[in-house]
Amino acid sequence: MLKRGAFYQELPDFYSGWEVLVLYLKDDYLKNIFEEFRPYLSLDKLPEVNVEMIQEFTVNDQIRNGYKSLLPYFAKPHVLPDTIFEGKFKELLFNILIHPHNKQILAYVNQLIGDYVTPIWEVMESNYYYDLKISEFAEIANRSTSTFRRDFEKHYHTAPGKWLTNKRLEKAMLLLKTSDKQISDITFECGFKNVSHFSRIFKEKFNISPTKYRISGK
Repeated sequence: MLKRGAFYQELPDFYSGWEVLVLYLKDDYLKNIFEEFRPYLSLDKLPEVNVEMIQEFTVNDQIRNGYKSLLPYFAKPHVLPDTIFEGKFKELLFNILIHPHNKQILAYVNQLIGDYVTPIWEVMESNYYYDLKISEFAEIANRSTSTFRRDFEKHYHTAPGKWLTNKRLEKAMLLLKTSDKQISDITFECGFKNVSHFSRIFKEKFNISPTKYRISGK
């Protein structure tokens, strides 16, 4: 499960031949379902909601079978009416939320129902290494661009662009010093557009090229 405000773009090396089903839940829809389920959910002694943007959850036979029951709808969308699909989907969500090992998921949804606003720092610390525009960061933070800039500068006391460059350069320096990754790999892993752009920004900041910095660090 990707939390609201998460951005995910990597594919594993072994993804060839995989098929992926992604279901996007609007807040209002999730709230309605949660209220419907509330009498059956164990909401006492929930854990603190952690800051991880990608949450894994435990799957049992009920959850696995519920997921598989959705697949015919996408293979032949006219076979099942929407009402039947929604009923199956709600059952899947219910089984995920009541599983005793999925308390972290339940805690997050419970917090979301209370009109929780994702903190700026949580969005930025989890997503700064993606090559995104400020407007795109604002979108995953569920804010307008102007509100995003205001909230960002209130928290970090600097402009988003300047903070992003410094944060990405910090990560690049660490990787240059502690890993054997190619500079091209480090470039994209740290959110820079291309190697020449990264090298120019790095040299402007530290008065040394990434290659020479790596040699001097070793």
